[in-house]
Amino acid sequence: MNNFFIENGLSYKDIVPVIVGSEDCEPNHSYGPAQRGYYLIHYCVKGEGSFETARGKYSVRAGNFFLIKPNETTFYRADGENPWSYVWIGFNGDKAKRFGNCRDVCSYSEDTFKKIAEAVNEGIKNSEIYISLIFELIYNIFFTARRSPDTLLQVKNYIDINFVDDLTVEKISEYAGYDRRYLSRAFKKRYGFSIKEYIIKVRLSHAAKLIESGAAVVDAAIKSGYTDQFNFSKMFKKFYGVSPSFYNKCRTGENDKRPQ
Repeated sequence: MNNFFIENGLSYKDIVPVIVGSEDCEPNHSYGPAQRGYYLIHYCVKGEGSFETARGKYSVRAGNFFLIKPNETTFYRADGENPWSYVWIGFNGDKAKRFGNCRDVCSYSEDTFKKIAEAVNEGIKNSEIYISLIFELIYNIFFTARRSPDTLLQVKNYIDINFVDDLTVEKISEYAGYDRRYLSRAFKKRYGFSIKEYIIKVRLSHAAKLIESGAAVVDAAIKSGYTDQFNFSKMFKKFYGVSPSFYNKCRTGENDKRPQ
């Protein structure tokens, strides 16, 4: 782990950098439950993990960042098989309050966090560089996205992050601000799946991964967004060609092969 507090010699109130760092985490490395007195953003460079707030638990993958707000209790953990590497930056200030309305987990495709990581690796502690990079984050998150949003990508990322929730095409369409039928047709044209099909794909792929890692079938269903075990088994068999229990037996070696 490489981290340090930022030297603040400026009497600048809009953005006040506090701490930066980066880490290649060990499997299942966790932090919390804990609180911070400032905004703290972790950007996942590679791997994956989970992030929990009072509002729910989220899966975080490369290209996502998760946001910790001041005086909020959070917990996060690296994946046991594919642990994340991340870079973080903490800050306060009058302009930082804009992040109070930001979602807990967001996708981010610009190279701002790469610049932050480079500054961390070089041991730069003066605040000016980090102030400029935080303003770059604010611009890219709150202004660029408003001018030219990629709605379909936002919908895809929303499903990737929130698939455990009670998602419906209607709720997602309301979130995106588009007609349900139009949005679903456009989504399928780009990604090859309707929104409903993609939700199922993400959930069942996650469930299969959990089963492969040794999770019980019931737990895999719940952690993938299924509260109805019968419906989960039916959808799993339709998607993979075998029941989740048989899939689990294949993993443990109780069956030499799947049915032809």
